[in-house]
Amino acid sequence: MSVDTISLDIPLLIRLLEYAREDSQNDMQLHVIAENLVALGRVATMKDYASVIPSKKKRGAGTYALFVKEHMKHRPAGTTAAEYMKVIAKKWHQN
Repeated sequence: MSVDTISLDIPLLIRLLEYAREDSQNDMQLHVIAENLVALGRVATMKDYASVIPSKKKRGAGTYALFVKEHMKHRPAGTTAAEYMKVIAKKWHQN
């Protein structure tokens, strides 16, 4: 079994902590952020902030989390969550 890990720079770490404290609507949004960071597969920086944080403008607060939750139900066997998050992210941005 592999262990999912993330790497990020200090400015992004501080901004993510601020988001968790001040802007997050629910726990699911934090899970989505974690999955998005894993899916990057590299060191995340502030340049990645917009792609890591669920978009409020695009579909309203909390809907990205629901989108991910619904699509994760259909994850093929043998596919890691990180791998499938890449597929889900593409679907989200295509809509």
